[in-house]
Amino acid sequence: MTPESSAGTDTPTSGDGTTTAEERLPSETVPEIAANDPAASVDPAVLAGSQSLLLEASTDGQTGAVPFSGTVEWTEGKDELGVPTIKATASIPARNLSVDLTIRKNADATLPASHLMEINFQVSDSFIGGTIASLPGVLLKNEELVQGTPLVGASARVVGSSFLFALSAAEKDLPTNIELLTSRKWMDFAVIYGTGTRAIITLEKDDAADALFKKVFAEWEKS
Repeated sequence: MTPESSAGTDTPTSGDGTTTAEERLPSETVPEIAANDPAASVDPAVLAGSQSLLLEASTDGQTGAVPFSGTVEWTEGKDELGVPTIKATASIPARNLSVDLTIRKNADATLPASHLMEINFQVSDSFIGGTIASLPGVLLKNEELVQGTPLVGASARVVGSSFLFALSAAEKDLPTNIELLTSRKWMDFAVIYGTGTRAIITLEKDDAADALFKKVFAEWEKS
């Protein structure tokens, strides 16, 4: 199945302002969430113990965002070649929303990506946003209620509310992406609903998940 690319035309630049199109994947622009970040109006005290979190931007831009907390479970899987993968299943019961994530090392030499993230958002017919229409970016951070640092890569809508996020294989991007994934405690999916509402779905990496990431990335490096 051919993905329907949701990537924009902007090409990300490096720290010195230069870029090489052949070395980088076309990356969809991550929206500026900071100016209207739903997390800004949330009291951290109400989130104690939550493992996953959904924050929806207010429609009027005035009222505070309401957090919907849930769970996430990280496990190790295997791909069709027996290579390890990292899997996560998250659930936000209050919104009848769940997320299935698989992170794998890219084995397709024709695809300019180091790793692939397969993200399937499962929504009910009564989901307030209709669908997950866009995945502008994946971000990592060390605190729950701050803006994260985006991974360098490209997002493509595969079908429905399922997406593929391909991490850039460029030599200057690879170490940064790996460092973010293996060292940061929270993973953000910046999404846009079919209704146009922006939201952030956050998954926590507890100590066991942190150890899993380090183990699997070490095995990928050896292979």
